Amino acid sequence: MWTLESSGRFVEKVIYEYTRTLKHESCLHSFIINDADMKAQSIFRKEEWEEIFSSNLKIQHFDINYINHAYRAMHTLWEIHSEPIIKTGRVVPAQRRSKKIGRKGDGIFRLIGDRLEFGAIEAGKKWEGKSGRKYIIDSLKLSKTLRDMFVQLAKECDDDEQIVRKLQTVGMLHSGNRFQLLTLDVPKGYICRIKRFAFQEVASHINNPPLAFVLKNILRAKAIIKQTLVLVQKKRSSYLDDLDDLDYDGKEINRCTTIQTITLSKTHKTPKKNRL
Repeated sequence: MWTLESSGRFVEKVIYEYTRTLKHESCLHSFIINDADMKAQSIFRKEEWEEIFSSNLKIQHFDINYINHAYRAMHTLWEIHSEPIIKTGRVVPAQRRSKKIGRKGDGIFRLIGDRLEFGAIEAGKKWEGKSGRKYIIDSLKLSKTLRDMFVQLAKECDDDEQIVRKLQTVGMLHSGNRFQLLTLDVPKGYICRIKRFAFQEVASHINNPPLAFVLKNILRAKAIIKQTLVLVQKKRSSYLDDLDDLDYDGKEINRCTTIQTITLSKTHKTPKKNRL
């Protein structure tokens, strides 16, 4: 379990005691801590909360040249038409056609011809604000989906704790022309940590607000996916080394090594009623 250095308390125990009496579904039931969840923040002290979201941070690198190229391409689009992304369709008919689709996502980041998934997308037709029902439901749904993907990636790495602590999955929330990036990792213990980046707006005019902020977050997601893919492929390639029983000098190789593993539990199932 994750022992907080600032207090000595176990994160898992704090969450367990809190969720025992909850009347509605929460990410906390799956040991997912969201940095935007005020209720989750209220059960921890200030120094504990800061420690949770400052521990074992991943260093991220970005492709600045790619951002520049994409920005120039979008600039050309705006020169062709003054408002190239203004929608003209009617909203009300689409609302009437809306149906519950369960855990089915709106988009998946995965390898072609491979079962591995690295991220997911949830999208809504219009922006209703952070307190809107669609945003709240999609946030919960996406958080649990990212956790499921993380568990599968961990299994692909034989639950090797040294690798699992470096893995991340990414999520994208779209509401109207708003865009938000999420990342999920397991820094310590069995806690899944979700970090939300600021909302960005894909404006109808190129400089209001700057499109570069949207592209920056998209490239951030790209970098995280590439980093996670490298970790998984490195683990896969290590299996090939086990085919050789002899070293270059013809001596037998002793591969009897024990790795430290971490096994994450299954994600809490969504109840059929009273989800919110």
